[in-house]
Amino acid sequence: MSSIDIKQVAASDYGDKVRLVADYAFGSSPSVRDASKDEENLPFLKNVRAFVAFVDGAPQAAAGLFPMTQNVRGKVMKMSGVGGVATLPAARRQGLIRSLFSTLYESMHEYGEPVTTLYPFRESFYERLGYAPMSQSKFVRFASATLTPLAKIEVSGSAEQVFMHDGFDEWREYLKRYQGRTHGFAVNDLANALSDKKRNTKWIVFARDQSGTVVGAATFKITGYTGTLDANSFYYDSPEARLLLLQWFGRHVDQVNEIKISLAWDDLPEYWAADLYSKVVNHDEFFTTPMGRVVDVAALSGLKVGPGSIAIELVDSQCAWNTGTWTLAAGSDGMLEVGRGGEANAALTIQGLSALVFAGQDPADFRLRGWGDPDHDAQSSLRQMFPRAVVRLHEEF
Repeated sequence: MSSIDIKQVAASDYGDKVRLVADYAFGSSPSVRDASKDEENLPFLKNVRAFVAFVDGAPQAAAGLFPMTQNVRGKVMKMSGVGGVATLPAARRQGLIRSLFSTLYESMHEYGEPVTTLYPFRESFYERLGYAPMSQSKFVRFASATLTPLAKIEVSGSAEQVFMHDGFDEWREYLKRYQGRTHGFAVNDLANALSDKKRNTKWIVFARDQSGTVVGAATFKITGYTGTLDANSFYYDSPEARLLLLQWFGRHVDQVNEIKISLAWDDLPEYWAADLYSKVVNHDEFFTTPMGRVVDVAALSGLKVGPGSIAIELVDSQCAWNTGTWTLAAGSDGMLEVGRGGEANAALTIQGLSALVFAGQDPADFRLRGWGDPDHDAQSSLRQMFPRAVVRLHEEF
């Protein structure tokens, strides 16, 4: 019988143990590893916790925990983004990833990270591990020439384009401000985020008001002459700030044929300008619909919720500390109070609770998903306490 050992590995071993597995799953193969790149990446990995499942001493499955902060219903808390999850062919379909995730959850619990997110290769696989779907990414595409009329509109303020290397600190400061008011918004750990500064592969355009304060920002790449200006981040504080960013993109009309912009859930580009003829798509070519999971129910106190109170009997097959009865109640300040015990009004799985916390999914759906079977009164309470919420995760990992 094979021996299985799951271990956390040092950052210095990330390349030949974690990337060895992940590269086979997500890259072209066979390929030759460049050890010098592993050495260059070491400073950015110092806070990443990497775990490897060894079978008879050989690495066969791996995953990394990327520390971040995330706004969850108004409370900015610690979060682990899970990335690089992969198994080599000889060890697939043997339960290694399930065992590996049990170790990941224990690590998150130890580090005080009450929530986690990931981008799944297949939703149903991670649903079995306790995750629930969040909101799909949304993008708009339109011809660059349609922005030309916007140049005639007078607006106070200015736009400034800089390299990521030069604008990194100001960009990160703006992201943290934006995070404070945006549900689901995650900001990467500084050490890991510094890789963007070093690689310097994106432009930043800042929208500034008359005092010079940043009131909007976008990151973008240009695929080439007559190609696409691809803005994978596009954030603004006001319609005026948005206009400044769009006017800047419009300056590229003789350089690129198409503009692609990542959207917030409430962005309606058909209202931005006449004759935009925009096409909105609800998916990305690589990053799928993200999923979220509650790792520590007790740490959910402090979320902004609607009025109400309910006791739930929770089932979590991988985080034993979550299983049991919990009372969830809105305090007089509208903040969630979580306590052990109570007389249960409904039974939920961790997937159901995660779907409520992150997305406010209708609890009437839960019976159909196998996430519990709350009765009509329990559904009403849960719906009122956890109204529909759309996530904008921001970070890609």
